[in-house]
Amino acid sequence: MKRDPLDPNLIQQQLKILKNAAGLPLVSEMASEEIKVQILPDNHITPGKFKAHPSIPNTWFAHPQTIKAIRPDVFVLGENGLEDFETICQCKNCQQSFDLQFFKLCPFCLLPVHF
Repeated sequence: MKRDPLDPNLIQQQLKILKNAAGLPLVSEMASEEIKVQILPDNHITPGKFKAHPSIPNTWFAHPQTIKAIRPDVFVLGENGLEDFETICQCKNCQQSFDLQFFKLCPFCLLPVHF
C-alpha cells in the first residue's frame, strides 16, 4: 500500500529532519499551533465549495457531500501555508478539479482519490 504524501504525520516527520544553513532545525516545534475549524452542513452550498460563517470565526458552511469528503487532518505550514501543499487533481469519474490537501474523496462525486 502506498503512503499518503499528504498525511500530516508524514509531513511533520519530514519537516523535523530539515536543517537550515546553520545546521539548526528549520521548523520549530514550539511554534506549532492547532486550530479547530467547525464546518456546518448547508445544502444550498455547491459541492466542493465552502462559505465562511458571517459572525463565528473558524466556522464554515459546506454541502454535506463536501463534508464527507474532507480529510480528517489538514496540515498547514505558516500563515500562507495552504499553497505549500497544494496538489490539484482531476477526478477520473466526474472530471472536476480539487485540491488533495483538503479531501480524501472527490467532493463532487465521492469517489476515492487514487495516487
